Amino acid sequence: MAESGYDSTPESTEPKVYIRFGEIPKGERSGIGASPNVYKHMYRRSDQEMGVSVYDVEWDAARNLWALDVYNVASAGELIFAAMMGHRKVYLVSGHEVTYDDLTESEQELVEWNEAGWVRGIDNEPLLRDVKIIGELTCRDFYGPGFYNPDEDFLSPEDYARINELYAETQGPSRPT
Repeated sequence: MAESGYDSTPESTEPKVYIRFGEIPKGERSGIGASPNVYKHMYRRSDQEMGVSVYDVEWDAARNLWALDVYNVASAGELIFAAMMGHRKVYLVSGHEVTYDDLTESEQELVEWNEAGWVRGIDNEPLLRDVKIIGELTCRDFYGPGFYNPDEDFLSPEDYARINELYAETQGPSRPT
């Protein structure tokens, strides 16, 4: 069982599951205003995704951790760091992956989609509707192959406090969410 208390047995991974960084937004539409992706203004005519941004994940039984697919995701580092700092909760979720056919005619004009018909987020992440939270995870419950290893990259509570103090000194009292 992972630290989160979620029973990560193979039976508990049906249907397909994903990781979500942050609360499920009202209306099940993630914002794209804070995205670091410089192409968003070139390709999008909306400040919202067509679903909830999530990230592919698979259970790695050998490591007893969730393996987060961080490839082709521009914001993975920022999201993991925000979760490590306690600015975002991390959830294991399921839901309906948005396809082009799920969109209204006016929504279809706002997005690009791939040949399979899946609508992807601005950072190339899957988008879900009808999202169900399966459980809450900690940053020690997952890893990003070749990118994030909780045994090597995870900070201590003292490190978090020090970093938050430095952030407040340089950026003011508000913290990123």
